[in-house]
Formats: sequence, structure tokens, C-alpha cells
Amino acid sequence: MAHVNLILRLLCAALALPLACAAQDIRVYEGNSTYYTDCLFTVKDNKVYEGNSTYFTHCLFTIKDGKVYEGNSTYFTHCLFTIKDGKVYKGNSTYYTDCLLTLTSDLSLPQLAAVLSQIR
Repeated sequence: MAHVNLILRLLCAALALPLACAAQDIRVYEGNSTYYTDCLFTVKDNKVYEGNSTYFTHCLFTIKDGKVYEGNSTYFTHCLFTIKDGKVYKGNSTYYTDCLLTLTSDLSLPQLAAVLSQIR
């Protein structure tokens, strides 16, 4: 279940990235809350940070060119997932046996946040 939770968090962050081009940070909160302490993560400049932080050492993931990397890295050995054509693959792969999830339609940020709150 933790693996699915991680993937859903990454997808949620990936969907928020186009919005992160705005002047403000994108924050995802648990459940129906917008309290500071209920912030799950912050998306800013193609990076996902834990909680309300945007501090360098609190960076969980970097998303670049459809790939999700660990921490601040964009080095190929640090690639956790590849997102391509509605599919999420393990690591740097797009091979069919490495496919973890297939999305049949785009999910909105609120829909993914709702799923996250239910499986957490």
C-alpha cells in the first residue's frame, strides 16, 4: 500500500506542476483541511517538498521531462518513475513489464487529493 501511496502522491504533484508556473506555490492538504499542519506537500519550480517547506534539504522529488527523480537530483540513476502516455513506469523504463499504473482519463488535483486522504 505504501508503494501505491507514493505513486499517487507523485501523480498528484505531476498534475500540479503546470499550475506551479504561477507566482504562488501549490500546496496539497490532507482531507478537507487547509491548516498549516495538514499540508502534505508543496510543489514549486518542478520540485515536490514535504509539508509547507521549500527548503533544499526537504525536497522529496524533482519532476523533469516526464520523469520523477529522488530529491533534488535529475541524474538517470536517481529516476524513480517515468510518466508517459497515461502510464507510470518503474525507474527510467517505458517497457511494458515495468508499467505500474495505467490511467484511462486525466484525474484532477482535487480527485487525487481525495484518493490520497483515503489510502493514507
